Amino acid sequence: MAERGGRYPSEAEPHPKQRHLTQRRKVRKGIHAKKTPAMSQCQPYFHSIRKDKAAKKIFARRKASGRWQYNVSPIGFHSNPTAAMTSPTSQQLAHALSTSLKGSASLDAPLDELLKATGARATGLWHVVGEELHQVGFRGVAEMPDEVKRDFAAATTRVPLDRTGLGIVRAIVDRTPFLVKRQPGNRDLMTSPGWLERFECESSLAIPVFHDDRPVGALAVSHSALIERDGPLWTMLVETARQLSEALKQRQPTASTGA
Repeated sequence: MAERGGRYPSEAEPHPKQRHLTQRRKVRKGIHAKKTPAMSQCQPYFHSIRKDKAAKKIFARRKASGRWQYNVSPIGFHSNPTAAMTSPTSQQLAHALSTSLKGSASLDAPLDELLKATGARATGLWHVVGEELHQVGFRGVAEMPDEVKRDFAAATTRVPLDRTGLGIVRAIVDRTPFLVKRQPGNRDLMTSPGWLERFECESSLAIPVFHDDRPVGALAVSHSALIERDGPLWTMLVETARQLSEALKQRQPTASTGA
């Protein structure tokens, strides 16, 4: 009996449809077979699966070795090991602030560290004295005009607690973190949105510092980006304020930051 094409059975070619199915089975098994036009579309998909598996293994090894770690900052997750190890934690920032407060030293260095860690444009420090907030320290980034920094420092040297247009006051009065967003065109310097306009910032966050369950100060920053509620920056500042409250338990806190 003659075979198809006059060949022997061992040399008979499969039907074209059967040959295509065989190639697809090989692809599913990860076998690199000769590509056909029908395979060219599905091959990259299986290749990407293999790449994803390899990436997950590398991530798992680096995470286990501590080379990658979470660093709560405006950019959230660092894949750069050096950046993750050098950025101060909330506890370190709070310790630096409390040490300066207890020793009556300048707060410039710890506030600069806070600016660097958060990527903020301005940060300040106030404490509650009677019915007022008294400024303990204020810092702005180098590129912020000196005139703006001087004006804000002078305007917030002493702030009455009935001046609720400012975020630092609202944080004390409401006893909770208070977020302020920029209002384009608002230049009322009796309010936080007015100062955000001059700072060229999109938002500011003020967090109360507690002592014996009463607010005695407020920690805050003004940022060029919109601070997201319960986001990485929000979480970092709230935790820093909590750590500061713990560090100052032996002495009534005399400071807070805000804008």
